[in-house]
Amino acid sequence: MSLISVWGNVENTLGLRDQGLLDSALAQPMVTFGGEWLHPTLVDQTAAYLYHFRFAHF
Repeated sequence: MSLISVWGNVENTLGLRDQGLLDSALAQPMVTFGGEWLHPTLVDQTAAYLYHFRFAHF
């Protein structure tokens, strides 16, 4: 039994568990509040991507 057969590859998604989680993780570094980016630098944006990808379990 492979991990893909247990945890993913439903409807040929190759392990993508939830499209909504992926979309949310991709959007996080571009979030603004009051017209200001919450992650203004490239380092902050990279950290936001890594954090949200990690906790979305991709």
